[in-house]
Amino acid sequence: MFGAGSAAGLYTCSVWEAERTPLPERDAEGSAPILVIGTSGDPVTPLPGAVDLAEDLESAVLLTWQGQGHTAYPKTDCVTAAVNAYLVDLTVPMDGLTCPA
Repeated sequence: MFGAGSAAGLYTCSVWEAERTPLPERDAEGSAPILVIGTSGDPVTPLPGAVDLAEDLESAVLLTWQGQGHTAYPKTDCVTAAVNAYLVDLTVPMDGLTCPA
């Protein structure tokens, strides 16, 4: 009942000056391979975020699903097989693997 009015009031805060907190360094130095999954058509967590994360993490492997919607697992056989192999068999997929929609 009051949600729309309260949400509209948040715009007044957007002009406030605030000190930014820098993001912590993320490199996961010395870790086992980390599987990062991105979806080309994800409206919630866009693919560039996954690409950036994979580049920041020293041991990351990027898996891209060329589909639409939020999350990629377990929507297709390609993604499901890669993730299951990674989690169950500890088999790391090829870096840069792209799965079709």
